[in-house]
Amino acid sequence: ADEAKTRQDYEVKDGWKLTYVSKQTPTVSNYSGTKDGSIFYAHIIPRCGGTGYAMYRMEYPMADKAKYDEAIKALNSSLKTEKGSCG
Repeated sequence: ADEAKTRQDYEVKDGWKLTYVSKQTPTVSNYSGTKDGSIFYAHIIPRCGGTGYAMYRMEYPMADKAKYDEAIKALNSSLKTEKGSCG
């Protein structure tokens, strides 16, 4: 959760307007924003028993939103939290 908040704050400082922030859970955090005709979407999950994380961030033109929505759904369904440590 702290990593997601830190990254969200960075996006705002970089001029992005956050347009969606999911309710954070122990297993996932999603957020997106817009700036200058572009959209970004970020997805973060905890890894290694909470000591690390995995994420992706996609940035694309607003005009291509419908195309990217399908890719984002596929990525979100494939990126899963694992229990245990990465030892």
